[in-house]
Amino acid sequence: MNAGGGGGPPPPRLTAAQRHALRLVRANRHSAAARALVPLPVAARTPAVWDKALRLFPPDAPGLATQATVEAAFPAGLASAAAFGRRSALPSVLPREAVDATIRRAPRGSAPGLSGLRIQHILAVGGEGQGDVAAVVRLLTGEAAVRRVPPLAAHALAGANLLILCKPGRVDADGLPRLRPIGMPAVLRKLAAATLAGAVRSDAAALLSPLQQGVGVGNSCKRVLHELTAVLACRPTAALLQLDFKNAFCLVSLPATAAYLSHAFPLLRSYLASVHQGPDAPRVYGWAPGDAAGGEEGGRAPAPLPRVWLQAARGAQQGDPLGPLIHAAAMQLALLRLAAAYPSAVIRGLHDDVVVVAEPSELPAVPRSASAAGAAVDAKLAPAKCIGWSPAGAPAPAGWRAR
Repeated sequence: MNAGGGGGPPPPRLTAAQRHALRLVRANRHSAAARALVPLPVAARTPAVWDKALRLFPPDAPGLATQATVEAAFPAGLASAAAFGRRSALPSVLPREAVDATIRRAPRGSAPGLSGLRIQHILAVGGEGQGDVAAVVRLLTGEAAVRRVPPLAAHALAGANLLILCKPGRVDADGLPRLRPIGMPAVLRKLAAATLAGAVRSDAAALLSPLQQGVGVGNSCKRVLHELTAVLACRPTAALLQLDFKNAFCLVSLPATAAYLSHAFPLLRSYLASVHQGPDAPRVYGWAPGDAAGGEEGGRAPAPLPRVWLQAARGAQQGDPLGPLIHAAAMQLALLRLAAAYPSAVIRGLHDDVVVVAEPSELPAVPRSASAAGAAVDAKLAPAKCIGWSPAGAPAPAGWRAR
């Protein structure tokens, strides 16, 4: 009440972004909450931007990893995943209650997929209709997705709209901003993936830790920083090497991911086979040529135009709820090989950002080992983005540029 006795203005209503940020804060994900409040700008719909986006999704090619090469290269890693799977208490079939919980928690303002169906439409059909939706979601996560879903329907469910965002920072040498492609899959696929991701989250963190901290670990950056600070304090002669893999999210091997996750989590096998390992790679659709405005002109909807699209034959899609796990699983095989090669080193990864703490005498060989391990899962090391640091002031290894 104000001094005059009248009611004050009502408080402003929270926006969808603010509500999402508050949920992230309650989950102790402060960095993600900050990013939710300051979204990245959308890239211009131009042929040059589309051509650059195409380079982020290179086609399948001879010499890439296959199921056979992965099994030959990582027998110990796959055996450990299989042993973990035998110990796991995860159900072999997704429970109905888990799907219902995912539908209730699904964000109302999320972007639609190719069909335009949104979570609001599903919630509007009522209890019996939602039960039918839950049955379809469970079908998409089980063996029936491989045996009973027609190829055309599977192809539609695997597709996604492509949102191309501009990364912060300066533009590249081509005069264009650095791009971050975000896939917006069909809502049924998103519900299926979100339910599976929630079901395996805790077990995935246990499987990947301590090497990989990018899945199921709260405040992972802070945890890694504190751990490595403590390690360097206890090992004053050690040095730190930060490794970076080029565009690994879009490039890592899907056969490597499927092999590792199928051994550890049989619950995921059918979904990975139906969505990511079908006869055709998932399509990612951009805008219609010439429709730069993307809206109506003169009060009328423009005539339908053919849409540009590409096939995501490799890697994971940002925007897929299972994307982080798919990416981390492939990188985990590379981290396991690197850890086996350097048992005295401390190795931690946040997806494709990998930090190695070892004695300076060991560091010169680490990039070569990391490059070979990454290549076995189709991840390419970016030497120009790798950097080393010695708290004790040890000289840079021969051939390394000192600063």
